[in-house]
Amino acid sequence: MDQQQTNATGSRILRGIAAFFAFLLRLIFVIVLAILLGIGIYYGVPWAYRALVQPIQDNAARITALEQRVEQEQVRLREENRLLQERVAALEAAITELREETALHAQAQQEAEERIQDVEDRSARIGSALETLQQDLQEMRGSLESMVADMDRWSESSQGQLDELEGRLALLQTAQDLLKARLFLLEDNLTGARDVIRLAASHLDRAIILMPAQTDILMDLQERLMGMDSLIVNHSFRTLPELESVWAALIEIAVPPLPQPTPTPLPVLIPTPTPAP
Repeated sequence: MDQQQTNATGSRILRGIAAFFAFLLRLIFVIVLAILLGIGIYYGVPWAYRALVQPIQDNAARITALEQRVEQEQVRLREENRLLQERVAALEAAITELREETALHAQAQQEAEERIQDVEDRSARIGSALETLQQDLQEMRGSLESMVADMDRWSESSQGQLDELEGRLALLQTAQDLLKARLFLLEDNLTGARDVIRLAASHLDRAIILMPAQTDILMDLQERLMGMDSLIVNHSFRTLPELESVWAALIEIAVPPLPQPTPTPLPVLIPTPTPAP
């Protein structure tokens, strides 16, 4: 009876020891499995992140950056296209304006050529008239010199008439100088015109001395003649009309027939100068 109890107790102890070792083995297995699982999680999760998740995130970031770059390039291309269109429109406007200016320049050049031709024609006519007037003046000078030689043989009472003839000659010389000045002005030679005006003023001074009866008129003409210098310097449009007006007044005084001397009448040969056109 005791032997059976002892055997039963030994069996229970052995079963308890076996159960303990079985529990211990299971615990060790669980611990080892937990350690292995922890190691796997500790090293596997970062590896899986680097091998799977991170490439996907990097690709997504690259795709996002690429989309942003594509969008920026599209914006830049649209802006460059807009600027290019504006430049093309500006160039077209500039070309149109240049064509208009070219047409205006061509028209202005044609008008200038016509004006130059007209001035050349007028200069030719003035030159012809001036040559004719110079010939007339030469003939008149010869006639006056002959008359002066004849009058020198007369009495001293004819001295006043001789002075008047010389005064008329001075007026004709003044008128000739004014024609030369007009020709220089048409040629745009202001220096030559001013020099000839001063020469004409000196001839007119002599005429004032020789023709006292015409002093007031000639003094007025002298003032107008001296005023032409400022008109020429200032390029006034009144220069040519004033010049022609003074020339006409001088011719009106110089051309009328001279009174015949007494007691012996002499023919007065004073050719009428041809006015400049």
